[in-house]
Amino acid sequence: MLHDQGGGCDHLEVLLSLVYRLVRGLFGLLTVLIRSDLPKDVELLVLR
Repeated sequence: MLHDQGGGCDHLEVLLSLVYRLVRGLFGLLTVLIRSDLPKDVELLVLR
């Protein structure tokens, strides 16, 4: 039988990588949403 002799932290590394990617994606989405509203608001203020 094959057993992991490296300490068994592969599952933890995969989980941390997945969590990191999800958090980074959420922050990216929030950034896009905030940036898309800000120029629109600035344009409205300038035109007033």
